[in-house]
Amino acid sequence: MALVATLGLLVLASLLGPWLRPRSSGGAALATARALLSAKLQAGQAAELEAACKDSDSCSCVEQVALKLLDREQAELAGRVLGEAAACAGDATSLGLQAEALARQGQAARALVVAANALERSDQQRSALYAKALALYRSGNDAEALAAAERAVVAGRGEPAYQLLGALQARRQAWQAARGAYEHALELDADDITTRYNLALVAQRQNDYRRAREGYLALLKRAPDHADARYNLGVLTHNEGVSGEARHHLRQLAKIVAPEDTRLKKLSALLDAAEARAQRSAGSPDAPVAQY
Repeated sequence: MALVATLGLLVLASLLGPWLRPRSSGGAALATARALLSAKLQAGQAAELEAACKDSDSCSCVEQVALKLLDREQAELAGRVLGEAAACAGDATSLGLQAEALARQGQAARALVVAANALERSDQQRSALYAKALALYRSGNDAEALAAAERAVVAGRGEPAYQLLGALQARRQAWQAARGAYEHALELDADDITTRYNLALVAQRQNDYRRAREGYLALLKRAPDHADARYNLGVLTHNEGVSGEARHHLRQLAKIVAPEDTRLKKLSALLDAAEARAQRSAGSPDAPVAQY
């Protein structure tokens, strides 16, 4: 899986080559964008992108591709593309996207500075608001992060903003609010594994056994090697007293993680201790009954 991801990134970098060198062809950006996004574009999106990318120096073309890269969690490459587009350097959207790329790479302090510059030019710039929220979240400033995330949602940053809003609500144990945010995120991207995991986890925190179990099982159909989901299912079913299923999840977990994995050891110890208690209880004489 890591090899596939690495090869994909190398191919992507080669496709973006014309932007990482001085551009000689007016159609370079359009060709690059088409190649990059061909698997994802619908007809209407392709026409919109073609209109934006007629000029290889078009800021909107560069920004659209950078946004797609960010949504594909390729923040470093998005930052490089934006950095080469000198003509767009002072544009609020370009600055907002640069801030988001920095925030996603963990450069919180720089992200906040660039986001502030973008928001001075446009106080509703969606990527700048998201970048600010993410940088503040990672810095532990939850109150300001929550306010920025809510603004990013309103501004239209979409699934990433809802994801972050859900994480912030979950951190403060506002489970219903977190669930609502994650449900909005799932509406925007039904295939997102992280959203599905978080929804199941919130249900588990809310002691909603059925919804949590169904959520984890549905996720595992899409991502059979999701170790956290498998571990949580083992704990969930154990706590519900369904020991046979809990043992099944332990066996499945053992197939996808190393023997020294902490989750495997913890789940095994949990189930072994419960089994030992049950055996001791079965072998004990009946408790005396008071007479009157």
